[in-house]
Amino acid sequence: MPYFQKISPGDKVRLTPLESFFEAYKRIYSSEYSFDFDGFNGFNERMRTGNDALDITGPMWIFLRLKTTSIGSLNCQICKDTTSEPNRSWNVTWRGSDAGLRQLVVFFWNTDGTLNSHYSTANVLDDGNGHSILWTYDGTNGANGSKLYRDGLLDTQLTAGSTGIRNYTGLNSYICIGSTSGATGGWFNQGIINSPAVGYGYLPDATDALNLHNGVITTADLGAEFIPDFDNSTYDGLNFNVPAFSGGASFTSEFMEAGDKVLYVP
Repeated sequence: MPYFQKISPGDKVRLTPLESFFEAYKRIYSSEYSFDFDGFNGFNERMRTGNDALDITGPMWIFLRLKTTSIGSLNCQICKDTTSEPNRSWNVTWRGSDAGLRQLVVFFWNTDGTLNSHYSTANVLDDGNGHSILWTYDGTNGANGSKLYRDGLLDTQLTAGSTGIRNYTGLNSYICIGSTSGATGGWFNQGIINSPAVGYGYLPDATDALNLHNGVITTADLGAEFIPDFDNSTYDGLNFNVPAFSGGASFTSEFMEAGDKVLYVP
């Protein structure tokens, strides 16, 4: 059965028997709902786990869907990174106009503290359309061990300077969505994030990247260890509480409004 990359008003959608529109939506996209980090009223919006979440020291991967038109300098999508040494592990960030760049970058630190900066192709993500991002790293310094896929296809590759992933613990050692992991955050995201997930152990390949993008499989199918359950998040009048679909760690939002939970429309 064919899968459709985009569902918009007026589009034709083929449903399997007894399948509703929203069931088809969730099949094609890991999360029916997304969060819009819009900075309403000037607040710095983000979501965070508790300390010591998801300790990774070897091969890992990150997936998410991103929709942005931001020209801001640094827009962090998901990370375990306070931006202060030595509390830096990994970070997926859109660099809108910083240093003249319009690129996504994955910063990751090897066990010995070596910094690697893996950039995407320039000028391809800030068009206001939804894009899928998959980054994989095999934990070595072998040739092209870090791979960045955009919309299901290999975009760029990088050879790491050393091996492993540095994992810091203790104060501010939480995972953040929409900002960096410091006590007050930073590099606040501007735009919509959908279906973030982090995994280790099994490393997705090119076929997995395309199948994730097209909705043939989900990150849960690949055994992701960390999947925030956006769909079943609840708002208590002050914060969103986001349970864990996988991985055990839940999220709590900061400075977000009820209207920030939106249907994902690429």
